[in-house]
Order: sequence, then C-alpha cells, then structure tokens
Amino acid sequence: KNDSTMSHRSSSMLSTRNLVGLYQLCEQIPDEGGNWDEVRNWLADSSRSDAQLDIELPDEATMNCLHLACRKHPPIDIVNYFVELAPNSVRTPDPNHGWLPLHIAVSSFSLARI
Repeated sequence: KNDSTMSHRSSSMLSTRNLVGLYQLCEQIPDEGGNWDEVRNWLADSSRSDAQLDIELPDEATMNCLHLACRKHPPIDIVNYFVELAPNSVRTPDPNHGWLPLHIAVSSFSLARI
C-alpha cells in the first residue's frame, strides 16, 4: 500500500477499532452470499459511531462497506442496519464507476433480498 493510502487510513476520522474489522468481515463473505453472523456480532459489539465510520470508510478502491455488502447478497437486516447508521452511504457513488450501492445490488442479483 502506498503512503497516501496509509495516511488516509490513519487520519483522525477513522474509528478507534481495527480497520480489519467490518470491511474485512464483509469481504470474507462469498459473492454469492453466506453467513453474516460475524458481521452481526461485530456490529453488536461496536459503538454506533465506530460502526458508522467503518460503514462509510472506503477501502483502497474507494468502495465502502455498503457497496461491498450489496455485492454479496446481504440479508435485509444487515442492509437496514448499515443504512440506519450511515444513511449517506446510500447516496455515495463508487468513484471508479459512479455506481451507488443499489446499482451494485442490481448488477449482483442481490436486489431480491434488498
């Protein structure tokens, strides 16, 4: 990783939790869907502000957790909680393609769940 990415991630805007947390848990779920219990547990053990920051925080490719989750056939309770905690993430386009999380859900055939 380059220094600018690392400095962005270490800025004061980041949550106090380890960044491996929520994004990594979502990333580990297969694209065709899977068990979301570890994500639920992470959310239950986290403060609302930590969860909000981690949901909104983009990874190196500028995709936030809601974008990523929508690619992986998330259960509706996960989507609802992400949107409740970080409502701006719904309107945040992926700078690489300009896609909103809804576009990703449709292209991944996740829409039936969302």
